[in-house]
Amino acid sequence: MRVAARLLDDYPARRRGTGLSMPAPAALRLIRPEDPSTTDRAGWSSRLAGLPIRTVPPGPIVVVAPHPDDETLGAGGLISWAARHGRDVVVVVCTDGEAAFPSVDIGRIRRAEFDEAIAVLTGGRGARVERLCLSDGDLTSHATAMCDSLEPLVDEHTLVVGPWPGDGHPDHDAVAAACDRVAEGVGARTWRYPIWAWHWSTPEDLLGGSSFRVLLGPEDRHAKQRALDAYRSQRDGRLGPPVVSAALLGHFDHPFETFIGPL
Repeated sequence: MRVAARLLDDYPARRRGTGLSMPAPAALRLIRPEDPSTTDRAGWSSRLAGLPIRTVPPGPIVVVAPHPDDETLGAGGLISWAARHGRDVVVVVCTDGEAAFPSVDIGRIRRAEFDEAIAVLTGGRGARVERLCLSDGDLTSHATAMCDSLEPLVDEHTLVVGPWPGDGHPDHDAVAAACDRVAEGVGARTWRYPIWAWHWSTPEDLLGGSSFRVLLGPEDRHAKQRALDAYRSQRDGRLGPPVVSAALLGHFDHPFETFIGPL
């Protein structure tokens, strides 16, 4: 079934089933890594500990990342678990992240980092990877291309895992819209992962009635942290100010991953 791609015009009105008061559209609240964080990891601990725990449903899994590293930050433990259990998992990366440091060929660097991270997460087993090679920073202009690429990968049995709407980056918001529209078209389930919302939001903003945790065993948690180490260009400051700070990374160092799904 071909999915209509009028995503962002009507998407704010369609952000239902989350139990959350949605923030302003991401394009209106674009975060900057150098901005001070609104809360630290300790400020989230008690609220996170109270979230319900879910298990991964049966069926194939499609993880969609706006940029290389989003898949590992948001769902690296899930990818590791799926690979270890022989589950059918596809990782879709929409851009090469080429806008991070435009003075160098950062797209090539981040493609290699992504390949290294996926190899770590899958224990060398590999995973099906779909690179869309769309424009970093301009995914709102590529709604049709994203929907057309996702449609063949998703049916009613698929778990679609993508960014949380309103995460604080317009690319994330656009990918979230594409994931939701394609999933709704076939009746697939969606899980949303926050990335930048850990930096700018508060527990009251983010953790509503549909937030939950998926527990990570030691092997999957370790694989996630090792995969994050592959993204050196975003962390070590050699090409410019780090995009992903140590404080932000702390939000992804838990024995669980946090998702937002339907009520």
